[in-house]
Amino acid sequence: MSNSAQEQEKVILDSKWQPIETAPKGYYKKVKIRDEREREVHVPEYFLVPTSDGKVTISYWVPSQERFCMFTKKTPPTHWMPLPEPPTEGENE
Repeated sequence: MSNSAQEQEKVILDSKWQPIETAPKGYYKKVKIRDEREREVHVPEYFLVPTSDGKVTISYWVPSQERFCMFTKKTPPTHWMPLPEPPTEGENE
C-alpha cells in the first residue's frame, strides 16, 4: 500500500467513516393507496459517502438495483457516515 493510500485509510479510520457493509439499507413500510389498498414501499435511509475523486455526497441503498445511489454495482462506495444533525435555531449567531 502506498504512503498516500495509507494516509487516506488512516483519515477514514480516524473519523466516523464506517465500512460500507454496515451502511443502513432502509426499511419497508405499508402505505395505503387509492381505494384503500395497501402497498409496501421502500423507505431509504440517507447517509454520506466519499466518492473516488475525494468529494462527499449523499447516498442511499436502491434495493431494486442492488446498489447505492450515485454508484454502480461494479464500483460501490467503500465507506459511509451518518448525516450530521441539522443546525438548531440561533446556532450560527
